[in-house]
Amino acid sequence: MNDYLSGMELVKNNYMTIEHKEIKHKHRQKRIQKKWIKRYGYNYSNIPSPDVYVLFGGKIIGHPVTLEKIIKGVNKI
Repeated sequence: MNDYLSGMELVKNNYMTIEHKEIKHKHRQKRIQKKWIKRYGYNYSNIPSPDVYVLFGGKIIGHPVTLEKIIKGVNKI
């Protein structure tokens, strides 16, 4: 189900994300930090991409969170 904004079709794509990794534990010494990463690894989180693509066919493609922000901004005006 696609939404429309001013006659343009909004296509929601959940895969438009930026992968971000965070260290679970931070230690002052590099040698010990390498051991923590080896044992416990990283936390990976997906951040919605702020990029929006406008196609010639009258379609706007973006992450659902980003498109909701655009709709709220247009409705505010």
